Amino acid sequence: HRDTSPTMYFARGFAVDKLDVKIDETSAMTHTDGGTTHFFVQATKQPNYTKFCSGLPGFRPAQESSHSKIVSTFQQYTRHETQLCTKVNLSLAADSTSLKQHGDFIRDLRQSILVSPMLHTGGTVFRGVDLSKQEISAIEGLGHFFFPSFTSTSVSRDKCYNKDALLVIKIGHNTRFGATMTPEFSPYAQDEEEVLLSCYTAMWLEKNEKVAGKHILTLALDDYGCSLQSLSEEPKSIF
Repeated sequence: HRDTSPTMYFARGFAVDKLDVKIDETSAMTHTDGGTTHFFVQATKQPNYTKFCSGLPGFRPAQESSHSKIVSTFQQYTRHETQLCTKVNLSLAADSTSLKQHGDFIRDLRQSILVSPMLHTGGTVFRGVDLSKQEISAIEGLGHFFFPSFTSTSVSRDKCYNKDALLVIKIGHNTRFGATMTPEFSPYAQDEEEVLLSCYTAMWLEKNEKVAGKHILTLALDDYGCSLQSLSEEPKSIF
């Protein structure tokens, strides 16, 4: 059973230096305090992500070879022995210059999610996370934000990791920004019942409660916001 998604849910004390991911300690996306690095949600898609990861993927859904490309992309991500998942997500969480080497893969993974079905009929998915006070403060301060990294969630509350906080994420049945990890895509499909959310998925914070010492954050996935460069953008009139 794996728990390799970093960003603010990144395991405290994880040996970041061994992953060859460059973290800019002056960046507003992170803050290091007493040996602990905090990762913050953002209201704007960050410059290194925009520079290295935007644009078209290496395949088009209409191509005959697209299915095999989608399968291999998901399998690369879910094969945790390579630590690719962790390197990619940490690079996204910190908007590291390391994104330069992962840009092609991130484009392909994002596209694979967008064109793959979410077999879960919508409603709610769950993710157990470790959140610091600073990270919770950033979520509450923005209220409407992006999760920069890809986010593994589960349709089962019992399979979403037992951490000090729980994300309860409401998603629509027709969202394009989540995909069910089937046995073809992931060797952990049956154990995890995973729905993988795309990088830079936009969220609204509905409420933050503390129950039996655990923070429970109820979020709503914002499909429209996912397409924006900045969540402060005002819709433009067509008239």
